[in-house]
Amino acid sequence: SDMSIRSEVEECMNIMLMDVETAFYLRQELELQATKHAMETATKHHQATILEANAEREARESEHSGLADQMVQEVMSLSRELEELLQWKRDHEHKVEEYGGLVAKLAQTEEDLQIAKEQAKHVAESKPEKVDYSKDSKPKEEAPPAAEG
Repeated sequence: SDMSIRSEVEECMNIMLMDVETAFYLRQELELQATKHAMETATKHHQATILEANAEREARESEHSGLADQMVQEVMSLSRELEELLQWKRDHEHKVEEYGGLVAKLAQTEEDLQIAKEQAKHVAESKPEKVDYSKDSKPKEEAPPAAEG
């Protein structure tokens, strides 16, 4: 009977040892499951963050693309406008050059006119007074009496 008690105690001790080992194993499994769940949650969070960042990047790229397209259109429009203005300048540049020549001619003509006025004034001052012999006016100087016949 001592043997049977020992055998039962040994069996109980083996069962308790197995229970402790099973509990240890189950605790490790539970910790692994908790870590796995935490990692899956973190992964989902990171994936959501990555998707949001990608969406923002795509939105920025789309906006930048739209701005780039708009800028290209504006540059093309300004280029056409500049070409039109340059053509207008080429078409009318001769007028500016002619204007410069006309201004120079006008200045020379005004100078010539001033010189002519001064010369005419000197000539008028040096000549005696003119007598007007036209039909409708009386002479300023007395004309000799006409012979009556």
